[in-house]
Amino acid sequence: MGSPQIEQQYQTNPQGTCQFTVGQTSYILDFRAMIQTNSATGMRRCVKRRPKLNSVHPVNESRPFTPATTVSQTDRQWTWQFLGEEGVWTEYVKNNGLGMQCSVASDDIERSYNANPQGSISFTAGRFTYSLSFAGMFQVNNYTNTRRPVKRIANASQGTTVSSTPATVASSSSSGWTWQFLSDEGIWMEYARNNGLGINCSVNSDDIERLYNVSPRGITQFTAGSFTYTLNFAEMVQVNNRTKTKRRVQRLPNTNQGATGSSVPSTSTSTITDSWMWQFLGDEGVWTDYCRNTIYGKRSSVDTNDIQKAYQQNPQGVIQFTVGKFSYTLSFAEMVQINDQTQTKRMVRRISSTTPNRTANLYLNDSVSVDDDDIFGWND
Repeated sequence: MGSPQIEQQYQTNPQGTCQFTVGQTSYILDFRAMIQTNSATGMRRCVKRRPKLNSVHPVNESRPFTPATTVSQTDRQWTWQFLGEEGVWTEYVKNNGLGMQCSVASDDIERSYNANPQGSISFTAGRFTYSLSFAGMFQVNNYTNTRRPVKRIANASQGTTVSSTPATVASSSSSGWTWQFLSDEGIWMEYARNNGLGINCSVNSDDIERLYNVSPRGITQFTAGSFTYTLNFAEMVQVNNRTKTKRRVQRLPNTNQGATGSSVPSTSTSTITDSWMWQFLGDEGVWTDYCRNTIYGKRSSVDTNDIQKAYQQNPQGVIQFTVGKFSYTLSFAEMVQINDQTQTKRMVRRISSTTPNRTANLYLNDSVSVDDDDIFGWND
């Protein structure tokens, strides 16, 4: 089942449900709650319905919500933001200009924070309720349990750029290297024995680093909560032994080493011969590197190096390539890729390979896409 079939069922009964399968796994999609549930594991994921792209937005367009509060930007000292769907820090406002109403804005959150910096605040946005933890600096959707980082930043009038970084991302490793996995939210999370949410893990960054030094091409197994996992150093992925869900893993030098590089999984990107990376905007709203091979068996005729070479030859030209059974045209002038069969457009960007937190993401999990060819957005 693909998007058109789901849309037909939604049009028939917007408050109902539909069932579908991906491989041997069955799912239930609840239109009212906009949630998909894995029938075997009970894992829930948010689903969204959006119009097809008929126009192209500027690359790297930041889409902050326009504050609707009566306090002016210049009078405010602090702003509260959450990490949005596309990796953009977005301010809390009561009306985002798109019809979404929130019960709190930055000023409301700041007042609650000043009253109890280690406490929490509950609020609503649309049909969902959330809890914001000041101690952990994250918000949690009380229905889906989806967690997003939150930060408190000083306004420019104060002359500072103080930021409260989520505690779960800060490194506690003493080995000189930090190991992280890619979460459902597209956030790199460090391996820790206790994640602050009551989930205990049998290993942390230092344990993994010691095992990696013994066998850099080997594997290790560990537990987190009620699940067991296998971490493959050669492929830089972790696998849930029960659900078979895969996630990317990375090894980063700590900042006290004075290095800024990272160990990029060999399955996700090719060797970069210059200082530029090319990415497309995938189904999950995550920027994804162009690479020749994917772990799902789909092969691309180009990678980021090929695209960069073509761009250098003609920055206003196009390049054509194939992925699986589909052919695509990438326009350098418009910075979009077009599926030649379906005419679906996706935004493309060119960034420095040394850019911190590039959020290049293969989303190695049970994808929201409901058609095998939808993986990585290659079937639109």
